[in-house]
Amino acid sequence: MFASTDSANLMTYLSTFYQLAANSFDLDKIYPLSSSPFAQKMQMIWDHGHQVRLHTSYRSFDLPNIVLEEKERLAHATEMEISTVRQYYIRDRTRDLWKSWDAAGFSTGSSDGFSNLEGFRCRAPHAYPVFALKADRELALVEEPLIVMDASLKAYRK
Repeated sequence: MFASTDSANLMTYLSTFYQLAANSFDLDKIYPLSSSPFAQKMQMIWDHGHQVRLHTSYRSFDLPNIVLEEKERLAHATEMEISTVRQYYIRDRTRDLWKSWDAAGFSTGSSDGFSNLEGFRCRAPHAYPVFALKADRELALVEEPLIVMDASLKAYRK
C-alpha cells in the first residue's frame, strides 16, 4: 500500500486501497496498524479523498470469525466504518464467502475476478446484488467486480 499511495497522489482520480489487518502470518505482508508510517499514509489517503477497504488475510477465506476480527481491527486503526471487503488473492468459495460477509455487516464485496487477468468479471462493469442459493434469497451484500489488481499487472504483465 505504501508505494501505491505515492503513485495515487499523482493521479487526478480517486483510488481505493485494500488494507490488510491480519495478525502476523507468513503469507501476509504485515506491518503494525498502530505504527507512525501507517498513520501518515492513512492521513494522506484521507486528505486526498481516497477510500480504505478491508483486504482479508490468506487464512480468513473459510473462517468468518477471522474476517470479523480483521474488520474490527481496521475500523479501530482507521477510525472509519469498514463496509467493503475483498478476499486475499481472490481465494474464495463464493457461496460461503458472500454469506459470511453479509452476516459480518459488509455492504460490498469486491472479489469477483481473476488474479492473472484484468477486465470486467461476470460481464458486469457495475455492482450487482448477490444471491444465497441454498437460502433462496437475495443478500444485502452487493458485488463490485474487481477490474485490476496492481499485483496482477506486476506479475503477469511485465
